[in-house]
Amino acid sequence: NIDLQKKKKPMWKPTATKEIFSYKEIFGFILIVVVLSIAIFPKGKIEKLIFQEDTNIDLSNIYLENLIRITDDDNLRLLLAERYINLGYKEKALTILKILEWSNNTDIRSKAKILSYRILKVEYFSKNTSNERQQELIKQMRKILLDSLNSTTNLNTLKDIYNESLSMAFVDIAYKTAMKAVSIKNDDLFWLKQAYAQALATQHYQDAQKLSYRLSKIDKNNSLKWLNEYYNISVAIKDYTSASKALKEMAIIDSQH
Repeated sequence: NIDLQKKKKPMWKPTATKEIFSYKEIFGFILIVVVLSIAIFPKGKIEKLIFQEDTNIDLSNIYLENLIRITDDDNLRLLLAERYINLGYKEKALTILKILEWSNNTDIRSKAKILSYRILKVEYFSKNTSNERQQELIKQMRKILLDSLNSTTNLNTLKDIYNESLSMAFVDIAYKTAMKAVSIKNDDLFWLKQAYAQALATQHYQDAQKLSYRLSKIDKNNSLKWLNEYYNISVAIKDYTSASKALKEMAIIDSQH
C-alpha cells in the first residue's frame, strides 16, 4: 500500500519578506503622490479635497504636510493649522500660526490671528483656568480681534470677527467690525442691520440715525419701520430737520398704500 500521507506534497505558502513598510518608504510614497497631485489637480482643488477628507485624518494630514513642503503655500498652512486645532493639537497649530504671522498676504495673517484667538478661547473656558489667567486671556483675545479687524477687508473674515466679538460681549469691537463691513459694501442688508443694532448698543446715535435712513432705502419692504426709527433717533438727538424729513417721507409712503 502506498502511504498517501507521505506522497502528498505540502501546499506552497508565500514567504513574507517584510510585514510592515518603514516610515521612510511611506514618506517616499506620499511624496510621489503629492507631486503627481500638484501636476493633475488645479490650484485650490487639492485643499478642498483634503478638507473634506475625514476617513483617515492622520494620513491626510501627512499628505498636507508634505504638500506644504513642496509648494510653500500659506493657504495650505492655514488649512493645516485649522485641522490641528480641530484635532486638539494645540502646539502644532501654534507653530504654524507663528509662521503665518509673517505671511505677505494680509488676509491670511488676519485669518491666522482668528485661529490663534480660538486657541485662547478654549483655554479661557477651560475649568482649570484661574480667574487671573482669564483676565490675561481676555486682553489677548481683544487685541487679536482688533489687530485682525485692522488688517482685513475680507467680509467672511469680518463676519468671523463680528461673531466672536458678540460671543465674548466685546460690543465695541462688534460695532467697529459692522461699520467697517458697511463701508466696504454699503448696500448689504445683513451688515446694515448689524451695524444699526451695534450703533444703538454702543450709543453711537448719529451713526444709527444714518444707518436707519439708509435701511429705509435698501429694505424696501420695511421702509416705514426704518423711517420711524430714523424719526425717533432724530428727535432723541434734537435733529428736528431730519425728524421733519422722516415724517414727510412716511406720509408719502402711507398715501401710496
